[in-house]
Amino acid sequence: MDWSVSDMPALECVTCGARTGLLLQVDSFEGDGRWCPLEDRHLVYGTPGYEERIEPTGVDIGRGGSHGGFFVCSSDPRHPVLFHSQ
Repeated sequence: MDWSVSDMPALECVTCGARTGLLLQVDSFEGDGRWCPLEDRHLVYGTPGYEERIEPTGVDIGRGGSHGGFFVCSSDPRHPVLFHSQ
């Protein structure tokens, strides 16, 4: 993940205080101008086809155009999963 807006905080398990590790990353877009899938490079920014391809699932994380992650306890994966977004 790119935590350029804020530094990634150290996330601790709410049950035991152990450090957590990234389980799954989710993003609002597939391409962001810096990176684009090869099969989408022909699309023109701002067109309906472009918008459909960069947001194929319609998922919007955080405050629009952000990303987040699900984190799991490093000591016991049965502890609650945390979600952090930027």
